[in-house]
Amino acid sequence: MIKIGQVLESEKDVLILELEKIYEMDMQVDYYKSIIPSFLSEVKINKLINSYKPGDHKNFLSRAVSIEEISSVSRQNEIEFSPLLNPVLTTDVIEVVPCGISTIDSRMFGGLGKQELGIICGMTGLGKTTLAINFCWGAAATKKAVLITLEIPEKKIRERLYSRVAQVDYNRIRNGDNGDKTLVNQEVYNAISIIPDHIKRNFRVLDFSMEKCTVKKIEKQLMVWQQNGDMPDMVFLDWLDALNTDPTERNQGHVNKELRHVLQNYSEQCSELARKYNLAFWATTQANGAGDGKREIRMTNSSEGFSKSHRCSVFLGLGATDQDRQNGRVTVKAGKMRDGRIFEAQIQARLDKQTFEDIPPDIEWAAPTGANFTPVNER
Repeated sequence: MIKIGQVLESEKDVLILELEKIYEMDMQVDYYKSIIPSFLSEVKINKLINSYKPGDHKNFLSRAVSIEEISSVSRQNEIEFSPLLNPVLTTDVIEVVPCGISTIDSRMFGGLGKQELGIICGMTGLGKTTLAINFCWGAAATKKAVLITLEIPEKKIRERLYSRVAQVDYNRIRNGDNGDKTLVNQEVYNAISIIPDHIKRNFRVLDFSMEKCTVKKIEKQLMVWQQNGDMPDMVFLDWLDALNTDPTERNQGHVNKELRHVLQNYSEQCSELARKYNLAFWATTQANGAGDGKREIRMTNSSEGFSKSHRCSVFLGLGATDQDRQNGRVTVKAGKMRDGRIFEAQIQARLDKQTFEDIPPDIEWAAPTGANFTPVNER
C-alpha cells in the first residue's frame, strides 16, 4: 500500500499544478477527481482540495502530509491495488458445504463456499421451503446446518423433514390414517431411529415465525453458538423478504412490497455474517413468473428489475412449466455464479414426500465385460 506521504513527496509538484488549474480554470471538483492519480482515495482527494489555498504551497504540503494520520473510517475507503503483472494467488482452500443434491453440487464445485451468500428465488408453491429443508438435511450428513424459519412454525418444518427422511407421504404425516397417527408415527420413528445421532444433531431449526427477526438477532444467536463451540457450517434463512416484518401480517401472507427496495441492505448484512462467522449462508426470496401461465422463473424480476438488487455470490432461480410440474421436475437456473458461469439443470421434485433429488437416469448402464468402473448413478 502506497502511503499518502510517499505520494506527496514524489508527486507534489504535479499535484500542486493540478490544484492550481482548478482555481485558474474554475474546474469542477468532480472533474478533478477523474484526473487525480488513481491510488488516492476519494476521502484523501477531498482533504487535499479542502486544505489547499492558491499560492500557499508550504502550508498545503504541511497539511497534506498530515493526511497520512487519517481516521479508521477513512481507512475503510482506501483503495488497494493488485497489479495484474505481479499477481499474488492465494493458497487458501475454500471449504464448501454440499446441499446433498449432486446435480447442483457438481455444478457449484461441491456446494456453496463458506463466507458466501447464496440466494434461491422462486414463485410461491414451487417448494422453496422444502428445498431449504432438503439442503439442510443434505448438509447435515457431514456439516452442521441451521434453518431459520420466519414464516412456518418449527413443528411444521419438522413434519416436512420427517416426510423427507422417512419417505412417508406428507399428508399421512399431517393427518394420519383416517385421523389415526399411530401407524405413521411408528413408521417415522423406525426410519429416524437408525440415523446416526450426530447427523440428527447436525440439523437444527431456529423458529422466528411468531416474532420479528432482524439480522442483529441472527448474529446474537451466532455469537452464542460461537462461544459454546457449536458454530454451524451453514445457515439457511427462509425467507429473506420476511426479515423484520410483523409476524401476524407475515403469516397471513402480507409482506409490504416496499420491502423489495431494502433487500439490498438485508443481503449485504447476510453476506457480512457469512464472512464474519465463516458460514455458508443461504436464503430464499420471492419471484414472479414469466409468460402466460408457463410458470417459468423471470430472473430479472428477482434482482435489479424487481428493485431487490441482491448482493450475493450465487443466485439460483427455480422454475417449472405446467408440463414440468406434471412430471414432478423443477428447473434450476444459475443467474449468477461466483466464477461468472451460467448453468441450467433439472431436479426431481417429489413433494408428496417433501423430497428434491437428482433425476433418475433413463438408461440402465452396464459395465463392459472385464471393466473396473462404477456407474455414475452409483458413485
